[in-house]
Amino acid sequence: MENLKELITIITRNKIKKTDFISGHSNQSKTQKLYDGIISGQFKNDEEAAEFFYGKGNADSVNYKKLKGRLHKRLVNSIFLIDVNQAAYNEFQKAYYNCYKEWAAVKILLGRSARRTAIAMAERIYNIVMTHQLSDLILDVSRVLRNHYATVSGDKSKYMRYHETVETYQQILNAELMAEAYYQDLAINFVNKKNILPEIESKAQRYSRELRPYTGVMRSYKLNLHAYLIHVTQYELTNDYDLMMEECNNAISYFESKKYDASRAAIFIFMFKILSCHIHLKQFEEGEKIANQCLDLLPRGSNNWFITLQQFLILCFHSNQLQKAYNIFCEATYHKNFRLLYNQSTEYWKIYEAYIQYFISIGKIKPPNSLYPKLKKFKISRFLNEVPVFSRDKRGMNIPILIIQVLFLLKRRRFDAVVERVEALNQYCYRYLRKNDTYRSNCFIKMLLALSKANFHKQGVIRKTSNYFSKLKAYRYEVPTHLSSEVEIIPYEVLWEYVLDSLDNKFYYLRQ
Repeated sequence: MENLKELITIITRNKIKKTDFISGHSNQSKTQKLYDGIISGQFKNDEEAAEFFYGKGNADSVNYKKLKGRLHKRLVNSIFLIDVNQAAYNEFQKAYYNCYKEWAAVKILLGRSARRTAIAMAERIYNIVMTHQLSDLILDVSRVLRNHYATVSGDKSKYMRYHETVETYQQILNAELMAEAYYQDLAINFVNKKNILPEIESKAQRYSRELRPYTGVMRSYKLNLHAYLIHVTQYELTNDYDLMMEECNNAISYFESKKYDASRAAIFIFMFKILSCHIHLKQFEEGEKIANQCLDLLPRGSNNWFITLQQFLILCFHSNQLQKAYNIFCEATYHKNFRLLYNQSTEYWKIYEAYIQYFISIGKIKPPNSLYPKLKKFKISRFLNEVPVFSRDKRGMNIPILIIQVLFLLKRRRFDAVVERVEALNQYCYRYLRKNDTYRSNCFIKMLLALSKANFHKQGVIRKTSNYFSKLKAYRYEVPTHLSSEVEIIPYEVLWEYVLDSLDNKFYYLRQ
């Protein structure tokens, strides 16, 4: 079902009429009804769709699989109907999609012996891909043209032209593949893993050294993109945010000097990394300027636009601009494309909403009356149902989920439940998180454990936690950028103030 949803999202975003791809089917056909049911939200999963057509328990039936297959095939075919000459596409995107689509046609025409048409199309594609530096396609097209002028037409001049291109771009592509492989070898360590092993740092440094001679010298978008990402990553892994920003600025300068449109995407990538650096260095004013520059590079409602707003929201949380954080949250979640985000992306926003709801409940955020609809009243049970992936997460995002529950329970003076949640938080960190990656989290959890030891007496809690609070303030973030802002949504020093505000100088003895 998720594959169909993704394809339908592409179709609807590009405004292809359903009659263009459900051709030959009446409005009453099962294929049409399945499409309509998915796009309307009637079918949220395979079980609901299969039950509608074939009865309960038929999600794995042959008939339902065939029905999905028919719709899938028509949706895939419809991708070739997308008009990429719309204003929404820049010149690079138009060239990319048109060239790959036409190249598929060239290969089919050659297979059907329509050589004259195929070669004419290949020469047109060649001129475009050379302009936009699509190295893999340059090599493929040049090889076909070289073969044609060597073995069919015998045109030595053209043969030499394409032969030289093949020779040059074989070297460029090899360098691209090396940089790409190095970057992927590093990136795989950041996906679905809680620990970044020490040897990854030395590996990143070695890869960076090997790629330095190519960086900024060889004319290749992909090579320089991956090389600069590796140069940046080596500093990201060691938390050297000053050198990381310096390397990002080097990358931005390089891509700003290039004319191809893809540079805009590369510039965004490195500006976004600079934004993360500013958050870590608590340079919030500079970070806000970068966030706005990032947003200026992006179309509203795009995936990267949502990701940038997410990081902007974190910046506002860390700089105590809670009202602005609320406005950013509403700007993102009330956008029409928000529902098209992947489930894991929306779970982040559900966690942010929980914190915003908490700040509303204690009067730190005042929602405007007319700007956006009021948020639903926060319920812990519903919140946990809405974040099933992160509730099972073993990399750190379960920490803010457990903490926000503690904050709400403290506000409601449900101290028995607070003890239960804090113990769950303590066990989670003990089992799943590496100590040196979560020093601040461990300090904060020890402080929360002191609540029950002091019987929730405010002055008693302050006395018992003063040592941990001093350690917390003295220890800055030491987790790689791609992890820390996810775990520590609100700085723990600030959260602790709200914890203390929830207490008074009475003793609360819990039932044994």
